[in-house]
Amino acid sequence: MRQPADQNGQWRASFNFANIIGRSHAINNAIRIAKVAARSSAATLILGESGVGKELFAHAIHNSSKRSDKPFVSINCGAIPRELIEAELFGYVPNAFTGASSKGAAGKFRTADGGTLFLDEVADLSPDAQVKLLRAISTGEIARIGGVSPEKVDVRIICATNKNIQSEVDNSFFREDLYYRLNVFEIRVPPLRERLEDIDEIIKYFIAACGRKIFNLEGGEIHVAPEFTEGLKNYNWPGNVRQLQAVLEREIYHLNGPPYILSHLPDSIINAAPAAAQVGLASAEIKPLKQIEFEMIKAALAKFDWNIEKTVMALQISRATLYRKIAEYKLNKRK
Repeated sequence: MRQPADQNGQWRASFNFANIIGRSHAINNAIRIAKVAARSSAATLILGESGVGKELFAHAIHNSSKRSDKPFVSINCGAIPRELIEAELFGYVPNAFTGASSKGAAGKFRTADGGTLFLDEVADLSPDAQVKLLRAISTGEIARIGGVSPEKVDVRIICATNKNIQSEVDNSFFREDLYYRLNVFEIRVPPLRERLEDIDEIIKYFIAACGRKIFNLEGGEIHVAPEFTEGLKNYNWPGNVRQLQAVLEREIYHLNGPPYILSHLPDSIINAAPAAAQVGLASAEIKPLKQIEFEMIKAALAKFDWNIEKTVMALQISRATLYRKIAEYKLNKRK
């Protein structure tokens, strides 16, 4: 997602909550928390797998906040070499280090002053950068590399990561005190497989957008066969909404219409459809409910590599309940 700048050179956010497609309980819950977060300037942490739309939420929060007319500056912490990330965030004075500009650099904090700084993949920050980020959030001041005097900044922080941030904290890869500073509001954006009921609406949205982009068509001129939609609902979507968008765009490029009819799916999606969907309950082995509960909890923990957040969402239970069951069944990672 490329971030545009306005005519004054200030970065701006492009998307609103209306651009978040879907009305499932899972996505509505994330939107509800995000709208509450937008009413404040508190730090916000957006969690979710790659491709779920975390940056879209960050844009929407900024555009619904009192800072909407101020800069929205984003930086991917995982895409910048660790030795350069501090210079990108906090800036540097002229000739502060080998290869530094003779004019110096303001840094993203200074660029975002008065507005919002979006730190994507924040869990990839180096330990040194984490210390400086914590200080900037705590004091409202930054220090440029090579500088002497601190500078005051007024910046709202929104962060995102696709990592299990709690696990990163537990393993001392991410500072616990910084984690608590960043997740005043914590928003979990659900993966597409947890909101398959939204696929119809998402398809309509992307088909209309792709039709205009590729064929100069207005919405409704590309028709979708029912079996095409059902096939998409049977897929697990490891790449989430981003992957679905790519699949739809690729299929539209292959059309030879009019009429434009999406009537087939790539073999990779057809062949990956879950076999479990074809198995009935008639031949299922009957077991005590306690045994089923034990096996399902154990299987879910194994599937998500003991990611507690993903496990409770999949099992639709609370964290407290999961921890109680783990203790009751004496489960641990080694078993």
